[in-house]
Amino acid sequence: MKTRYSYVIVGAGAAGMAAARVIREKDAQAPLLVISDEDRLPYHRTKLSKNLVEGFERDEFALEGAEFWKPAGVDLMTDVQVLGIDSDTRTLALSDGGEVGFDKLLLATGGRPRLPRRYGIDTDELVVLRTAAEAEALMTACEGAESAVIAGDGVLGVELADQLARRGLRVVLGTRSARPMEKRLSARASKLLATELAGLGVELQTGAELVRVEQNRPGVPLPKLSVSLGNGKSHGEGEYNADIVAVAYGIEPSVGVAEQAGLAVDRGILVDDRLATSVEGIYAAGDCAQHPDGSMTGVWRAADAQGTVAGLNLVGETETWRSPVFLLKFFVNDTMFCTVNVPQDPEQYDLVECEHNDIYQGWYCLEGKVRGVVMVNDPDRLFEYEAVVREQLPLEQAQERLKIC
Repeated sequence: MKTRYSYVIVGAGAAGMAAARVIREKDAQAPLLVISDEDRLPYHRTKLSKNLVEGFERDEFALEGAEFWKPAGVDLMTDVQVLGIDSDTRTLALSDGGEVGFDKLLLATGGRPRLPRRYGIDTDELVVLRTAAEAEALMTACEGAESAVIAGDGVLGVELADQLARRGLRVVLGTRSARPMEKRLSARASKLLATELAGLGVELQTGAELVRVEQNRPGVPLPKLSVSLGNGKSHGEGEYNADIVAVAYGIEPSVGVAEQAGLAVDRGILVDDRLATSVEGIYAAGDCAQHPDGSMTGVWRAADAQGTVAGLNLVGETETWRSPVFLLKFFVNDTMFCTVNVPQDPEQYDLVECEHNDIYQGWYCLEGKVRGVVMVNDPDRLFEYEAVVREQLPLEQAQERLKIC
């Protein structure tokens, strides 16, 4: 006989756990189940790429410790995949052969790393970093490695370059764009980032993507992989031998089980402004959800906020999702880089820059008001930058509040 729950959450990342907390806060007694396909307590995924030098204990980054679940009345299934959803009978088919019934369902299935798919790339040899198990495998691989090539220069790619260089590897970072993190940083901040990477000994290749990865001949006294970074059309000037080849080309939303169940799917699971899917009683949040304007957030704090909205709607409230201000931060060579709502069309904004005593500010303004900011090396006032953007302060007030010169 299958167990039936009032609420089932598939996925135990930021969105799933935020939903679980708010559901339990609003409905203290209803049966609630969280299903995770990983073999440990739900954890803070973004900490993995920041701790490849020092390492981490198995549940060090747990979002909730082992003591949370039973007192909260929340059941947790780990190392179990959902293979199918029957939306008519409200039943989930599980990889362990079991079935679970639900009244309401949240899909917070996240995504998996996007791999390059082209002739000449042996994807079996590529390293990705999305799960704790993958981070542990990468740290093990580093123990006998001397060199690494990393393709992709988003936050993950840059953090991988920082951490592997700190572990003593010779690192090459290849970016498709003309400068590092072009979509997130101003030109000046990109230059500062390139300087910090160079300080770690990282070789930066711009305008290059992964075009070839193959094994070297057995017995040859070289690293095991031969790698080419080029312009995407042919082999480029960047020819390397490497022990590790890592890719950080973003993620592909995990939508397979939703598609199989007949939910409307495009790039992600289509949701309305309440995060409801096309099937009544089923919601989606986090990296797997595609919003009415076509956007997909892919940011931890956005997923957390969406999980809260979805949880409130699951218990019968009426809450709408409006993308708030989001702060993104990372460290390279002990220097903090931070972006808050940097626009996708920066040419439509006035960029006002200020730099003093190793601190950089790049203010993106529209009609004299701050709409986004890039900050370098001002960690003590991190959340004040977020507040300035949220409040859309006039530029003069923002600069007075966060004066550096």
